[in-house]
Amino acid sequence: MDMVTTSKTSAFPFERVSTANSKAIGQSVGGSISNALSSNVESSSISSSAPITQPHSSRPDRIDYFDDDLMEIIELPLHREYSCIATTKDMQSVIGPKSVEIRRRTIRRFYDSQCIAEQVKGYKKRGGNGKRGGAISWTEEELAEELRIRLKVTNSLNPAHGAQWLFESEDGLKVLVIHSKLHSKYSDDLFAVCLPNASGFRLVDLVTSEVLLEWLDIDLSATNPFIDPDVTRWIVDHCAQRFDTEQPKDVKLAYSYLIQLHRMTVFAGECKRHWIDGEEIKIMSHDLVHRATNEALYTVITRNDVESEQTRARTPWKVHSVDSTAAAIERQYGIHRDQLPRSPRRGLEEELQGVPTANVLRRDGVDRIVGVNVKNLKSKFNKRRQTLSMMEVHGCDLMAAIRAGLLDSNKMLVPDSVNKDYRSWIEWKQFVNVMISGRAHSIGVSLRYLPWTRHWALQCLEYDAGRIYEQHRLVCDLDAVSTEYKWAHSELSSQITTALNIVTTNNSTKTNQSAQCRAHHTQRRQRQQHLQGSSNMMSRPMSSFSALRSGRNVQSLSSRQRTMNRPVYEQSEAMKRRSGRR
Repeated sequence: MDMVTTSKTSAFPFERVSTANSKAIGQSVGGSISNALSSNVESSSISSSAPITQPHSSRPDRIDYFDDDLMEIIELPLHREYSCIATTKDMQSVIGPKSVEIRRRTIRRFYDSQCIAEQVKGYKKRGGNGKRGGAISWTEEELAEELRIRLKVTNSLNPAHGAQWLFESEDGLKVLVIHSKLHSKYSDDLFAVCLPNASGFRLVDLVTSEVLLEWLDIDLSATNPFIDPDVTRWIVDHCAQRFDTEQPKDVKLAYSYLIQLHRMTVFAGECKRHWIDGEEIKIMSHDLVHRATNEALYTVITRNDVESEQTRARTPWKVHSVDSTAAAIERQYGIHRDQLPRSPRRGLEEELQGVPTANVLRRDGVDRIVGVNVKNLKSKFNKRRQTLSMMEVHGCDLMAAIRAGLLDSNKMLVPDSVNKDYRSWIEWKQFVNVMISGRAHSIGVSLRYLPWTRHWALQCLEYDAGRIYEQHRLVCDLDAVSTEYKWAHSELSSQITTALNIVTTNNSTKTNQSAQCRAHHTQRRQRQQHLQGSSNMMSRPMSSFSALRSGRNVQSLSSRQRTMNRPVYEQSEAMKRRSGRR
């Protein structure tokens, strides 16, 4: 069997691909399917002015071992248009616990093409001295295992699993698309295209978002469109929604709102391409309402026609208008209101019902929430480059302040929308007072409910009130948000007063802080062992053999075990005495 090669040629050449990125358009990772079609095809137009391709009668050689994949891929554009009927959150409720079959010959096709960047890069190898050596590319079996793990049909929002969409054509053909979290050799995200079979779904190909757009007329690219400043100016002047910061009618806030709603629409699978007289347009709902007429407005996006070819490749789309009503779109483009996209924020209303009040966190276990290494929490700094003083704080002091803040019944809770990894979810921001050198400072922390663990968890430290308000603006006008959780920019802008440099304990400060730090880490260690089902290990005496291996005598270990079983304050005093003896 010959090795399958790849090319940069589109699997389905369309009449208009002038804005395509030459390195990305038409990259089918399997390579063989795309090349088999692109080597001998001829274009023809069908109804709705949508370009389509038909295979030439003379088929290329050496494709007999994936003929059925080839024929099914050829037929995908013939079933357009497609609509998204399920996303990750409700996938199993729609199709049940289906599995994705991955055929050996499909794995061989991917393996031979060498177009998956992670496959070529391989796993990091460590030498005998623990240092990293050269990388080893994935074997065919390792590639199969990676795909098996990544392509699971699940409704879990766990970031370990890729986002999923289920599309259905007008004639009933279902196409499952999974974000594989793999990349092409040009660093483009790869999506698994799966078609139904007897047991569930079968993997057909791994493709980029550009190829998916050609096949399904569904855009899953996270690339932002170009937005002219006149568009954002029109929004702040004519829409019922207000975009006020420290500056009334802030066009920067309106721009951020459009960009984030565009991503939410893409992540919801609602970004459809329509063909109008041979031209491509996309209709999106940004939930804008005209101030005078109270009519819902839709955004029309077209191909970017800027002269610079490099700009067109980097930003292939632009916002054409944001003032079109459903009636105007039907008159101008012939697209009925039933074909218009739904609100991209509709999936967030259920999440907004869960509020991390002090009682909720107390029942959930606040000690478990703060029992993390604060150094591992990400920090979100200023987007608009406001200057904040940088203060040093010890990690244990910060976690004690966060714990107190989480249990404050009068705390300020701010719901925000986060768009990341082809998903949108709700996080709740709150502000925490931290005492440093006798003075009170304030920072923000972010909490998220994790459905796959059924617990609340800290996500990051927030040092940018403007960023918090931009994310809050995405959901604050929803009916699901209670009035007590809706905030103006002026109410949030003064809540963050400093940024923190979290330091570890050095020799000069160990004496003063050892009691608090050791008690905190002892609690965390005990909680972790309890969660792992090993809560009795702390009270179990160590065998003499283990003690001798560790270089300690049994008597000293037994004394330490007795110390660990005391209450926390007694542990601290005992540890102080022991450190004093040393």
